[in-house]
Amino acid sequence: TSPPCHSSTSAARIRQDFHAEESQEDLDEQLYEISIRSMPSMQGRRRKAVGMVSFVDVTTTLQAQAALLSLAENQLSLLSSFLPKHAIEFLARRDSNADTIPQNVGKLARSHKMATVLFMDVCGFTSMSKSVEPHKVMEMLNALFSRVDKLTDEYKVHKMETAGDCYIAASRVLS
Repeated sequence: TSPPCHSSTSAARIRQDFHAEESQEDLDEQLYEISIRSMPSMQGRRRKAVGMVSFVDVTTTLQAQAALLSLAENQLSLLSSFLPKHAIEFLARRDSNADTIPQNVGKLARSHKMATVLFMDVCGFTSMSKSVEPHKVMEMLNALFSRVDKLTDEYKVHKMETAGDCYIAASRVLS
């Protein structure tokens, strides 16, 4: 009987510095998967070990995986900015899909003691915005909302939304 085939696979970084005429930007690192296999071989009555080495360029695959991971992290960060953790976990479950979410949405309801929701509206904004130049209106809103943003950061209040002259914030509902 012949011994079983042994193999090992490892990833290696190999820099292609042998192209002297290429610019430095063209000399990006390439990532290779290197497989080494030893296989028995019979030559006449003598058994001989034969090795096979293969190099597979996996640079593009790893770059695509990194881009997808970055995209997923960005989406999670965005969702975390306005949904509570239990809602994100609910949406991430494998059995959640567009058909089952409406039927199971009641499972997301939570009671919050001591929660606060702020709806701030600028009094007289509509009439003021008709008589004041648009850039002045934007400067006023930016100055006002920037001050409120600093307060929400200082007191750990979550800014939910701004829409026109309306500012919405909440405290103790996203935990």
